[in-house]
Amino acid sequence: MGFMSFLGRALFASIFIISAYQEFNGFGVDGGYAAKVFGPKFNIFTKHVSSTLGVQVPKVEIKHLIAAGIAMKGIGGILFVIGSSVGASLLLLHLAIVTPILYDFYNYDAEKPLYNQLFNKFTQNLAIVGALIFFVAMKNAIPKRQPKKKIWIISCALWDYSRNPIYDIFSVKMKHNSVPKVIHSVNCSIS
Repeated sequence: MGFMSFLGRALFASIFIISAYQEFNGFGVDGGYAAKVFGPKFNIFTKHVSSTLGVQVPKVEIKHLIAAGIAMKGIGGILFVIGSSVGASLLLLHLAIVTPILYDFYNYDAEKPLYNQLFNKFTQNLAIVGALIFFVAMKNAIPKRQPKKKIWIISCALWDYSRNPIYDIFSVKMKHNSVPKVIHSVNCSIS
């Protein structure tokens, strides 16, 4: 069970770790290909937010956003592999920020083929978000370590001179919670 859980987390996180590695290698001076794709969509998103909410979005360099995204995916992916809910939370935060900006199907007409591609990618990311939420919820629902129940066995027997049991007087099993604090020993020897 432990190895299979680790393997599943490793395969799941490989999406993020490989993506972070590729973006890191292509980062360059200006943020690389990721900045060229993300930049125009981020500008459209900030204009939309500013016009809808009437709030000015602070000016941010795209290469800093790409660097933060690489760090969140890389660190979050590695922490997720070792089973940390912090890693899952970093990946959730990354997806919550990037998904509506990068896969902006809502800016296109439904008849265009790009709409379907972006909508499919958007729903795939929603499925990944659902899996991460499930992981965090299950991680917090299961106690870290369950105390083992101790069973005390008290027995007393009559012995003959060759130390073989003749008759079992009593044998009692008590769970740990029902054992009194002071246990008296019983001597069952024949005089």
